[in-house]
Amino acid sequence: MILVVGATGNVGREALDLLAAEEIPARALTRYPGKAAPPPGIVAVGGDLTRPETLPAAFAGVDEVFLILAATVDLPAQRLAAILRMAVDAGVRRLVLVSSISAATAPGNAVGRRHLELEQAVRECGLAWTFLRPGMFMSNALDWAASIRSDGMVRAGYGDLTTSPTDPADIAAVGVTALLTDGHEGRIYPLSGPAEISPREQVRVLGEVLGRPIRFEELSPVAFRRQLHSHAPPAVVDAMLAMLTSPTGGLSEVLPTVPEVLGRPARTFEQWAGTHAELFRS
Repeated sequence: MILVVGATGNVGREALDLLAAEEIPARALTRYPGKAAPPPGIVAVGGDLTRPETLPAAFAGVDEVFLILAATVDLPAQRLAAILRMAVDAGVRRLVLVSSISAATAPGNAVGRRHLELEQAVRECGLAWTFLRPGMFMSNALDWAASIRSDGMVRAGYGDLTTSPTDPADIAAVGVTALLTDGHEGRIYPLSGPAEISPREQVRVLGEVLGRPIRFEELSPVAFRRQLHSHAPPAVVDAMLAMLTSPTGGLSEVLPTVPEVLGRPARTFEQWAGTHAELFRS
């Protein structure tokens, strides 16, 4: 039995779809199981990481955990350590943690430091572990969906700065592979997509997929920072912008990990956009 923590996010939903397709017994942890709509065969279970007393029932009978924590989730490493002790006591044997490339490339900033602390808690808990370290996510483009639907426009900063974003479906596939097959224990997998691409190029691709032009309006660095502050705490925004604009931030390097682990090419932004096109249509 696999427990997916972070099941309602982009990676978590992809993981549930993979597990359902393979008919692997799995549970989706959610604060509101009555409102959840997991894929057929997946059981929604109630639980909240900020309230550890809600978790024992979710861990009961679980062998593996796929742990996905958003950058904005306030979960101190000490609290995660206590939760992991509960998992060990319940009989969990293996855990895959979605961490961040910042743990390697920017360990001193707020995001990198947080992920390193969470990784350390996992290392010390006694479970067999695998860390996934993606950089940018292709699904970040969903932040543009509302303005594309309403105005046919994207407003963002650093329009020509390239990164190598990863499709959440690939992150999920690597994680599920690490849980279900041997040889991944104690491994750290840095992840990327198959090519560098800029925000301006992403907008062009979305326009081609949707069959209509989408304008790109470049924001000044100050205006872009202000825009990001509406989505994440200032310390997280500062850390992400520092990584984005640094040649050593690790967000543009194209890595071989996805094809090496999965035996197929990493999914392109064009493929991601085609899969999710309806979310951008009015």
